[in-house]
Amino acid sequence: MKQISNNQYKLIALEILKDFDNLCKKYNIKYSLAYGTLLGAVRHKGYIPWDDDIDVIMIREEYEKFLDIKDELKQDHTFISLESNKLYSASLAKIYNNKTVLKELMHRDLCDIGVYMDVFVFDYVPVIKWKRKLIYYQALLCRKIWGFSTYHSKTDFLLEHKLREYAAKWQLGRKVNLWLNNYLKNQKKSYLCCAMLFVYRWDWETFCTQDLKKFINIEFENNMFPCFEDYDMFLSRWYGDYMKLPPKEQRVLGHFYEVYYKE
Repeated sequence: MKQISNNQYKLIALEILKDFDNLCKKYNIKYSLAYGTLLGAVRHKGYIPWDDDIDVIMIREEYEKFLDIKDELKQDHTFISLESNKLYSASLAKIYNNKTVLKELMHRDLCDIGVYMDVFVFDYVPVIKWKRKLIYYQALLCRKIWGFSTYHSKTDFLLEHKLREYAAKWQLGRKVNLWLNNYLKNQKKSYLCCAMLFVYRWDWETFCTQDLKKFINIEFENNMFPCFEDYDMFLSRWYGDYMKLPPKEQRVLGHFYEVYYKE
């Protein structure tokens, strides 16, 4: 198989985003660029030069609307989630190019994907603090279990290796994420939302729902895509002084995988 370069990866991922965006516009589905993609749009008008991924985020009801029309994605693009593939274990959905193959180097995958775009979801959380914290701790436990059953051991302890293998074999991470996903999507609407994938930073990731329903368009790689109107609030929580470039030694790709074109 022919290996895909970093620049080729970016072009393929951008085509996925454009396909996703066209569908969302067609059906009036709201979403925002998020995390490193949003930072890249604001600071570089495109990809962060040393990054290559695409992240978008949606409130739960917008995500559920997208699920109804996901099959209208282009033929080369496949949507994958816990519900759509019994071998997939991650709590977030992805859209990937099915003409490519991506091999993770840091953790084991039971199903094949290719160059992909991440789709994050904001779920409603209770206004009462102790109830909200209870959900956060449940989500955190699920994330820990998923990580244990998915990532390779960094130690030489034989028992840990065996336990991780058994957890992966019995798809323990997938099972807890399925439970958590069903639990979250049945939460009552409130004026607070949280991206539960990052519950170890729940103070950063809990937002006022109304702030997530106001959008503007922003340039990314010579195309215009939607983002939260108050993107400064979102980026400041995650990156602090986000317009300041990190030290040169930190300007490295944060993902560990190899990507190929299918033969």
